[in-house]
Amino acid sequence: MTFLDKLDWLMAEHGLNKRTFSMKSGIPYTTIDGFWKKGYENAKVSTLKKVAQYFNVTLDFLIYDEETISPENFYGGEEKALVRSWRQADEKTRRKVAIDLEDYGFVYIPKEKENQQTA
Repeated sequence: MTFLDKLDWLMAEHGLNKRTFSMKSGIPYTTIDGFWKKGYENAKVSTLKKVAQYFNVTLDFLIYDEETISPENFYGGEEKALVRSWRQADEKTRRKVAIDLEDYGFVYIPKEKENQQTA
């Protein structure tokens, strides 16, 4: 996946378009839009750092092409532990945690619905 593929994916995961991402991240809209129009090869490191910090991903994840996107590929140590714990939790525990996180925009899809969506 390229930088733009990852940025598209991250923005979609956070429900952002270019304008809202610009406003929330503090990166000028023209810079973000320029990634798609002019390319991102000459992007400033400081801008890439802002992108990484906003989405809580590593610079390595953003700039290196990777075949798959999964939390193990780009989250830091604490986030990896949380993802592992989440994956090991039973449905009852996941639902309880999801209710606590709902105020932060977290959307939980129970396994049975998740399986229906992928079928």
